[in-house]
Amino acid sequence: MNKLRKPALLDEPTNPNVASAHHTSPAFRRDSALLEIRGLGRKSMFRKLLLGLTVIALAGAGAALAQQSGIKRTALQKVDFPPGYNTVTAIAEVPAGGASGRHTRPGAETGYLLEGELELLIDGKPPLKLKAGDSYQIPEGAVHDAKTSGDQPLKVLGVYVVKAGEPLAKPAP
Repeated sequence: MNKLRKPALLDEPTNPNVASAHHTSPAFRRDSALLEIRGLGRKSMFRKLLLGLTVIALAGAGAALAQQSGIKRTALQKVDFPPGYNTVTAIAEVPAGGASGRHTRPGAETGYLLEGELELLIDGKPPLKLKAGDSYQIPEGAVHDAKTSGDQPLKVLGVYVVKAGEPLAKPAP
């Protein structure tokens, strides 16, 4: 394993075999500890930045679909689990007469209807009529559409387990 060498300070000898009085001084130990902490801070900051960009990308994909159909999505939490996937929990609200539009997801979706009635259309399956208190599952990659039934808006709690780095949804033809 190749170790990176710490850059020499101006008053520090460049020969590692030569001892210096300030190597053992409390000030030197404190400064060394701060350098190590700063290095960890940069790694942590990079991870936070990467996580933030991922959340923005997921929110952007959701917002793009929502703008097309008047859907309001409220993200409740996001967990980087299982490995290689993101689990996103959200509330989706669809106005009366609204629909999500045909789309797919790079992972599974499961949901629970909190309010209203829903007609869930999954390609290759008969339409599902759901009402408040019902739950559903949509397999990864399935082209589907969700349409409100009746004159009431729809409110659903959705859990999406999608591949990390992928958008939450992609429009389908």
